[in-house]
Amino acid sequence: MKFRNLFFILLIITFSICVYSLLSDTNSPASNSPETAKPIEAGTKYPEYGWPIFGDKLVTGSFGEFRYYHFHMGQDFATEAKNGIPLIAMTDGKVIKLQSYRYSIGNAITVLHDDGFMARYGHMSAFADNVWSSIQDKDVLEKKKRRQDFEYALTSTEQVRVKKGDVIGFSGDTGIGPSHLHLEIFKDNIYYNPADFGLNYFAFGGINVYAVDLVPENNKSFINGKNATFTLRFKLDKDKNLVPLKDGLLKVKGDVSLSVYGSESSGRSNKIGFQKITVGLNGSELQEVSFSKISSFHTFRSCFVLDNYRSRMNGKPFKYFTHTKEGNTLLGFKNQQLGAGIIRSETFKEGENEISLALFGISKLPAIVKIKTNKDNMEYPDGEVKKYNLAHDSYITVSTPDKKGEAFFPAYSIFTQANVSIEKSKIQKVLDKDMALESEVYTVEPDYKEFNLGYDLYIKLDKEINAEKFGLYQLANNGRVIKNFPGVYFNTTEKFFRARIKATGNFAILSDNAKPTMRIYRYKNNHVFKGSEFKIYLVASDHGTGIPDSYLQVKVDDKEAYLDLDPETGLREIFYPDSMRDIGKHTITATAKDRANNIAEPLTFTYEVK
Repeated sequence: MKFRNLFFILLIITFSICVYSLLSDTNSPASNSPETAKPIEAGTKYPEYGWPIFGDKLVTGSFGEFRYYHFHMGQDFATEAKNGIPLIAMTDGKVIKLQSYRYSIGNAITVLHDDGFMARYGHMSAFADNVWSSIQDKDVLEKKKRRQDFEYALTSTEQVRVKKGDVIGFSGDTGIGPSHLHLEIFKDNIYYNPADFGLNYFAFGGINVYAVDLVPENNKSFINGKNATFTLRFKLDKDKNLVPLKDGLLKVKGDVSLSVYGSESSGRSNKIGFQKITVGLNGSELQEVSFSKISSFHTFRSCFVLDNYRSRMNGKPFKYFTHTKEGNTLLGFKNQQLGAGIIRSETFKEGENEISLALFGISKLPAIVKIKTNKDNMEYPDGEVKKYNLAHDSYITVSTPDKKGEAFFPAYSIFTQANVSIEKSKIQKVLDKDMALESEVYTVEPDYKEFNLGYDLYIKLDKEINAEKFGLYQLANNGRVIKNFPGVYFNTTEKFFRARIKATGNFAILSDNAKPTMRIYRYKNNHVFKGSEFKIYLVASDHGTGIPDSYLQVKVDDKEAYLDLDPETGLREIFYPDSMRDIGKHTITATAKDRANNIAEPLTFTYEVK
């Protein structure tokens, strides 16, 4: 494409390599570098901590389990679905940091333990009085009052000493998710599994194994004569081992990997991830995958052990890979050699062979899977060779024939191989009212979920435009707008849009003439509240470019109001000024515009407090 010369390409590649280097393991402290640290220390003993929350003992999310495109770097605990349950110091230490991030951890507190480990408690409704009263920084106090994001390291005079069992805060639902406690334990850029510190109790446990996939690793590998994935489901035998539902030996030729669908039951309804998986052949261990610790540099490398395409957040199921992939340096893999964990028929003994999987949970009662196999000596036509045009350490540009749609993948843009393309879509119109297509719709394929740095998408136009009204959008297959990409670069000379993206799908340039809308959630004008214990939510929505916080002005009785956006519901709570709860009549007024400067109809809402 004429608008990007060779110098620009080289600049991007150089920048990508530099960023990758910054994110890589070699920049972590030498004593904890994943490249030099032992993957798993056999028999490691960690301190025994006290339970971090008052009341029920129930783990609802495990360390290292599936989250969309990343590992869960802590452990979740039930809070009886309530806010305000006391959170407890697990051992002696001091409070060293407070945080508030509305779209992730919520209100959080970090405690440095006397043993050198640190613990972060998340989603708190409030900090303990003695913790919060120690803060002297006026900027932090104002941000907390406004419910704005902040991160504050306490000074030496502000740090609060705590003893094991002291209350440091209270459970809540700030940030993402319902009321629960998210707890992390870390030290020197390594996150550790809280279950290894004695936080490993719950009732009604048990391992669930839904299926195991056996996958030919190349076009010369076969299972029962086919170069295709073979799925097994299981039943319990008399020794409580899980054996295939269908009797008989599997015939294996070549190299075959295993992946397992499963979870552990926690309480009556929660599904949590495994703590450890081992795979063996004829009694010899080939690989051990342990969720004992994860480098902070590896948070987003979950694709090396968790299947992003088949796993589900609710654990129905989690899907795990059990072999070492190229590019995998995760601490939890005992054998770091490429391909460790793959079953190779050339190593089979004569006659019957046994593949085994041991699946461990917090309950410490493993489920044992046993698969009987023998070596297949038949000759078969080679299977289809999978084609890839992009590897994690290479770069490529793919374009439409007219060069108006282009995707540039820099080196280290992805984690695993892909065969990417960009084509014109058949989508001809947008479903959303007052939104119009101003370019062709371009589809980047295939469905891919293992991005590292992401790629640069370019869409070029052949006409003069009003850049204020135009933007880059992602569309569903039916033409519905999924999202807008704010802050996209627009080249006024050559008329192209460019955005760094970590998604595949349908993309286009749209014009936005849709006015934002506003309303008060649930209540009609002249509503009467009995008492001051009420919440008022504003619904401010926009089909197009979206409404930045700074473009939304709300007042209560002509006083500036503070808003708190719930990222999951899209509702904005009006929580200040305090006088909004005084007995008497009140008026809320609001104005808004979107990034395209479309102006909403003004809102006026009246209510009374008795």
